[in-house]
Parts: sequence; C-alpha cells; structure tokens
Amino acid sequence: MELIADRFALSEDSRAFDLATGAGVRLIVGSAGGVSEQLRWTDTCAVRRALRRRARPVLVDFGLVGECSRFEAWSSNYPAREDTTRGELRIQDCGLRIVEQPAVAALAEMFDPSGVGRPHVSALFGPAGAGKRVIAGELARIARTRGFVPVAARLVDSRQAGLWRGRSLFVIADATQESVWQAFLSAALKEPQSHVLLLVGEEEYKSIHGVCVHPLSVEALVSAVEPPVQGGPLERAVRRAAERSRGLPGRFAQILWPDWHEVRVPTVPSRRAALLRVAEQVAVYGGEAAIDNPLDALPVPCAWPAPGELASLRRKMEHAIARIVEGRHAPERDSCVR
Repeated sequence: MELIADRFALSEDSRAFDLATGAGVRLIVGSAGGVSEQLRWTDTCAVRRALRRRARPVLVDFGLVGECSRFEAWSSNYPAREDTTRGELRIQDCGLRIVEQPAVAALAEMFDPSGVGRPHVSALFGPAGAGKRVIAGELARIARTRGFVPVAARLVDSRQAGLWRGRSLFVIADATQESVWQAFLSAALKEPQSHVLLLVGEEEYKSIHGVCVHPLSVEALVSAVEPPVQGGPLERAVRRAAERSRGLPGRFAQILWPDWHEVRVPTVPSRRAALLRVAEQVAVYGGEAAIDNPLDALPVPCAWPAPGELASLRRKMEHAIARIVEGRHAPERDSCVR
C-alpha cells in the first residue's frame, strides 16, 4: 500500500482508506493548477467541508500533494447529485453548518513543535451526539498538516504499519477499548518519535488532561441550518428539533434527517457548472466494488484457546502417549536383529 497525504492508504487495487478511522474513502487526485485556481479551489472545499447535507457525501479532507497535485477525500461516491426540489423549501433540502468548537483549538496544542520528543495523551469526552467524531476528524486534519500521521488505534500494529514507520503518530482511540494503552506503548517503543494519543469517550478520565464537549444552545443549532430559516412552519420545526436534541448536534441532525445514515447518493454528475472540481484532471481511487477492507482483515488477538487449538493439542498428546506405550526408548527392531 501507499501513503497519500500522510493520512490515506492506497492499495494495489486502487482502493483508498482513511487511516484515522479505517473507513473506505473516494480519493480524487488531480493537478494543482495555478495560484489563483488553487485559492478558489481551497475556498470552495473549505465551504463544502464545513457544510453537511442529507443527500451529499462528506468531504473528509483536502489539500496539496507534493508541489503540483492536490487531493479530495470523500466519504461516498463523487460526484453526487444535488438533492434539489422545486417549490417550497423543506428540511431535507437544508444543510447543517459545522459549529466551531473550542475543544479543537485546545487539543490542537498537542501538535505544538515545542513538544517534540515526548508523547502527549489527552482525552475528549462528552455525551453521545455531542460531535466528538467531527472534532476528532478536524484534529486529524490538523495533525496531518503538522507532520503527524493520524491512525486509528486498532491499526497501529497492523500489517500496514510500514506505511508510517519512522513518523510521528496521532493515535485516535475509543476509550472503551482495552488494548488502547498497549497500542500506544507499542508505537512509542518502536519509533523514537513524538506521538500523540487521543482517547475519545463519554466518561471523563480523572488522571488524564481532557476536554469536555459541552452541549450547544438552541440558537446556535438553529443558526447552523443553511439556508437560514426565518419565520413560518419550517423555523418552528427546526426550533422544536433543536430543543429536543438537548444541545447535541448529532442528535439534532438525526431528528431533522431520520434517514440520514441510510441515504445512498447515486453517481450522477452535478449540473452546477460553477462548482470548481479536481475531477477535471483526476485519478479517482476507491471504487464501488464490495471487497473486504484490507485494514479490517488483519489478525485480531483472541482469548485462548483459539478455534481448533484444543483439537491439535489433543492429537499431539495422543501421539505422545502412543509412543510411550510402545516403548519410545527401547532399541529399534533392526538393531536387535543385527
């Protein structure tokens, strides 16, 4: 496999994966273009990454690759068809703008160059739906731009570990996993680099510096809807959803779009000619074939005994007993004849 943009793994069969999560992505690599074109493309991608829509894939990350190429990593097939309707605006037609969280700036200090040479451990905690996954994704992007390779904890000791050998790692771990510390310790012992471990969970770690993700106000959630809803039944519906969500962005999105995670976007070119794309000169990685994820197909440690191990031990024991009964230390028959 090949490491792309210090975050994505590209397999020999052109499948791409986000190392920060282990999930498959659609990776688009194209020419960087001139300076003015790069600026327009960067602004366009920044806007699209900050806005989530019900029937559009998520822009996971974007940036430059080397001196003359740029990339876009999408969570789904791209390009996607806009979910547009004629007539009155509906909730399904609206988008949700990501609200900036102070936790991102607080935790980004872990990647400060002044801390090079020693590992950092921090925790990100808060109730389910508070936006911890979005914050971890933003931190993975920041880590990539500062020389770290964001890697999910379960992939640290995988067969693909050679991709980040000799590099500083940003290990993202589920706080409920028992092997978190083992994976981080393994990375710290193998590579004498500065590593960062982020524990993500719902409970606070008393002995670890952590940042809590606090619920947002109702007004903050309502103002995150794009285009803005003002007056009428649509605003009342959005406000009721914000109140029911108890300030949790994930729950707010689930109330607005109950089928959000079940939407499948067809691979149809968009008709918006003004949209600037890398796809004009692209190499697209990450097809639609339902093939096993090589990152998920790694050997997973299991409790003893492993399947079939008892049967193998039983056969060895029976063979040993049979040799003892026959007299393993007795002289061979041929030597006795002689």
